[in-house]
Amino acid sequence: MDYDINSPPPYDAPLPPVVALPVGTAERQDPASLAKLALVDSWQTLRIALREPVDGTQRTWEHLSEPRKVAVTATYTGALMLAFAIGLGGLINSLLGAIRDMMVSVLGMFGAGIPAMKLGMGHRVGLAFAALLIIAGIFVTSTGFRRVYRVPVAGRADLFLAALATVPITLFLLPVGILGISSPVLVVPLATLALCYSVLLLYGGFRGVAGLSEARAAMAVPAAYIVTNMLLYICFSLLIAIF
Repeated sequence: MDYDINSPPPYDAPLPPVVALPVGTAERQDPASLAKLALVDSWQTLRIALREPVDGTQRTWEHLSEPRKVAVTATYTGALMLAFAIGLGGLINSLLGAIRDMMVSVLGMFGAGIPAMKLGMGHRVGLAFAALLIIAGIFVTSTGFRRVYRVPVAGRADLFLAALATVPITLFLLPVGILGISSPVLVVPLATLALCYSVLLLYGGFRGVAGLSEARAAMAVPAAYIVTNMLLYICFSLLIAIF
């Protein structure tokens, strides 16, 4: 169906409407209903953001009420922690298993035993904590840029854009880790796709949610990855040393 290029796209209004609730209403609602609303908001936000990774982030942020923004942020953060603990843990175990099989094929001829190499529960808890460091790295970067350039936006906006930008990573890690996919033919293209979408969502979040200009948002994206990688390097170094 043809439509004016300047008009809103046909998928512009799937989000449930914002309703101004009286003080205390949210606390009196059924927890199951609140959880369902959070899942619906998260799905609709993701649906718009993946179709319009640059402009869709701002639209979803402006549409949701404050409590629902918090719920969506918490949902995405929890999903990322689960993806790191289960998905990334499973991917690492698959890679360790492939390395072990290769070593067995070579050293087995000499009767050398190769112990099983798998991540334990301690490692998986550490990976879940590492997921929070990604959120923290993006949050620190966004907050820092806003403070430097004096952009009057609340800190919860930084958390929202950080959580939303990690969703492509979650969508990559969960199926890959759970299904035990370790082939570079599949892992590398999927990881590249997730990273590209994450970059677009970050840029859109820095512009539309954090309120940075185009040039400053472009600088904030690599800065966020540098800060996040530094935090993850420290975390993984501690995991290796402790466990």
